[in-house]
Amino acid sequence: MIYVIIGISLIFGSLAFILTKDNAQYYLAGYNTMSKEQREQIDIEAYLRMFKKAHIILGLSTLMLGIATLFWFGDRIAALFISVYPLLFYGYFHFKTYPLLKQKK
Repeated sequence: MIYVIIGISLIFGSLAFILTKDNAQYYLAGYNTMSKEQREQIDIEAYLRMFKKAHIILGLSTLMLGIATLFWFGDRIAALFISVYPLLFYGYFHFKTYPLLKQKK
């Protein structure tokens, strides 16, 4: 189970460095379906700064809290934590970044 926690943490942390302004139009959900005019109205640099910071935090916190949960509560609770924590984190991230993705009028 510790290898799963480390692997998932590395995946979340690596997302911070994989997504850039150059490839966001291909990989970023919702942004990739917009027209070029709509994309120009969105402050993608600010969004990507928040995205990078959030995924570094997500990777490190998943690693630390996942290992702590594994040692304190066991495999089942650690698996539940690994399943639920990213969902809650992404919900919060979406709530905080939604104003950045709204189009300028």
